Amino acid sequence: MTISTTVGAISTLLGTMIPILSAYLPVLTLFFAAIRSWRSALLAGFAALLVSPAQATFSEAIDGVFEQFTSVVSGIGAQGPGYVLTRWDLFWVVLYALAWVGVGLALQKWPPSGYAFYFLEPEEEPEEKRGGSSGAAVFAKALLSLTLFVGGSFAFMFVQHAYAMTFNLTHLSHTARLPWMPPEEITVENNASEDDESENEETTRQVAYVLSVSEEWTVLLDEESRTISYVPSSEVTERRVCELPATTTAHDPPLIKLKGAERPNLDDCEVENHNM
Repeated sequence: MTISTTVGAISTLLGTMIPILSAYLPVLTLFFAAIRSWRSALLAGFAALLVSPAQATFSEAIDGVFEQFTSVVSGIGAQGPGYVLTRWDLFWVVLYALAWVGVGLALQKWPPSGYAFYFLEPEEEPEEKRGGSSGAAVFAKALLSLTLFVGGSFAFMFVQHAYAMTFNLTHLSHTARLPWMPPEEITVENNASEDDESENEETTRQVAYVLSVSEEWTVLLDEESRTISYVPSSEVTERRVCELPATTTAHDPPLIKLKGAERPNLDDCEVENHNM
């Protein structure tokens, strides 16, 4: 609320959602694919390839998927279907597969009306053809469903290997706590007033986020206490962008790196509030 009163509610809302959205775009892609919202899935997936931080390269993630898949097939062949229950790394894959099948059955019973659920706008069928389907059409629909099911399972395993995401409240709250501006080491020289005969100058340095800058005031959000302070701009003598150790994984490169988009090498934010 304090930030929103300083920089505006819209900027605060967008700035809070941007870090979460970029980190969890792969999850949104899987969600849209599960509910067969293909246009949204393509948009979220393309954005994830460009902006979501990845902990593995594209080839490493593909190799991990095939290794996981082949180990499951060999395990089932040796120990039977019950082998799947011993693989805890497949827990979320199985849940996603069940959700995929459940949503598919629900959509067959209650077809969606939104065009976002189709790659192309479906054509209206004549009323005389709506009564039933031929055997070839049923087989083609079953084959398509199986293909999509296998593709969805591979996509989930790919996300598991490419993106190290966690869904505990601590991680989510930490991600939401990060502002959309970079942390900086701010050096402030508190000049003595004209009435102060001591003529002492006190220099302070703090890790903070710069919310706004004007000729008169610089508005700072302190990293540790999350308090907002108004500092005369004339007293801000140095600003240096730094990196918090807890946020280094958030700056991992995406799977597709655009040419010339290199991550700068930043020093850690080692200086906390103290007087100099």
